[in-house]
Amino acid sequence: MGNGKRKRVRVACVRCKKSKTACDSARPCGRCIKHGWEDSCVDRPILPESVGSSVVKEEKRTIRKSVKREICCNTQERGNSHAEHQHLVDLLQQLEKKKQEREHKIQQLQSSLQTQAAFSDFALSRWKLHPEGCYLVSFSLGFSEVSNYPPSVLSAGFRCLDMYPCEYHHLFRDYHKFMASGNVDSFMTKLPVVRGSGERQDVLAMLQIEFENDVPAFASASMTPLSSENTTYANVQYFEPIYATYKGTTPPNSNSCSPQAVDQLSE
Repeated sequence: MGNGKRKRVRVACVRCKKSKTACDSARPCGRCIKHGWEDSCVDRPILPESVGSSVVKEEKRTIRKSVKREICCNTQERGNSHAEHQHLVDLLQQLEKKKQEREHKIQQLQSSLQTQAAFSDFALSRWKLHPEGCYLVSFSLGFSEVSNYPPSVLSAGFRCLDMYPCEYHHLFRDYHKFMASGNVDSFMTKLPVVRGSGERQDVLAMLQIEFENDVPAFASASMTPLSSENTTYANVQYFEPIYATYKGTTPPNSNSCSPQAVDQLSE
C-alpha cells in the first residue's frame, strides 16, 4: 500500500458489498472481524456462467418464437382479409356483367319487337337451307296472309316445296341448288305459290342468302303478289333467277337477267 492505491479483490463479502466498503480476500475479512461479524462474512453465491447463459438463451428463444408466431398470425389474417376483399370485388364484377348482359338482351328484344311491328304487313320469311330442301324458320304476319296458311301450320316444320305445284317440283330442285351453290348473294325470281285455300298466286320474291363460315345457311325472302295487270314479269320463267348478285365476279354462263333483259321480255 506504499503507493497509496487500494488493492482490489475479485469478490467482496456480502456485508462489504452491501455497504460498498473495502474488503479483502480473507474470510472472515478484516472489516467483519473488526465489527464482530465473523459468522456472517460470506461471499454472495454466484451461478455458474453456463447456467445463467442457458437460461438467458432459452428466454430469448421463447421470446423469438412468440414474436414469430404473432407475426405469422398477423400476416395470415391480412392475407385472409385481402382474399375476402378480392372475392367481394369479383362478385361485384360478375353481377355488373350479368346486369349489362341482361340490359343488352332487353334492348335486343325491344328492337326485335319494334322491327316485327314495323314489318308485320310485309310478306317476310326466313328459310333454313338443307340438302333436301328449305325449311321455314320464321315469318311475318304478312307472309301468313300471302300464303293463306295459319301460323300453326307454318310453324310446324313447313317445307318450301309445299308451297309450289307438283308440276314445278323439278324446277325447284335446280332453284334450290342455285341458292345453295355458295356463289350467289341475292337475286329475284317469280314463284308459283299454292295458297292454303288451294288457289295459285304468282309472287315476286326477293331473296338474300346468309352465310355461316362461307357456307350458305339461310335464305331470307320478301314476297310481293303479282296481279294479272302486272305484265313486267309475264315472260319470266318460274324459279328463274333475275337481278342476281354473285360473290366475286358474275359467272360467264349465268342465267341471271339484267334489268334491260327483263324490260325486253315484257315487250
